[in-house]
Amino acid sequence: MNGALIELAVLEEIASPVSGPKGTKSLRARGSTLARRRRITRAGFPPLAKGEFDAALAACGWREFRPAPLEILQINVGRLCNMTCRHCHVDAGPDRIAENMDRETIDLCLAALDKTGAHTVDITGAHLN
Repeated sequence: MNGALIELAVLEEIASPVSGPKGTKSLRARGSTLARRRRITRAGFPPLAKGEFDAALAACGWREFRPAPLEILQINVGRLCNMTCRHCHVDAGPDRIAENMDRETIDLCLAALDKTGAHTVDITGAHLN
């Protein structure tokens, strides 16, 4: 058996409801209202019609809107985690096996990093990955 097959077998055992102590499921798997997609509202700001962004910036005293140089590249490598924290913004958990970054995507992230001036890479997610 190679390492990838062993790792997959371990991950499947962790997520299996019949093996050992019962792990807590992610909020999504539990059907929690905290995991539902919600429309983000901007308190006190009316919605903008298409093409009104520049006018809205000018009304706030901004002449133009330009991105700052990229300093930090944050990479979330997956949602597999041994915990299920209510505050987790990606609803990670021990049952989130399928949503993990593959090698091809990691290579694309590294290639993108090479094209930036970022001085910091913040790797997060997938505490068991």
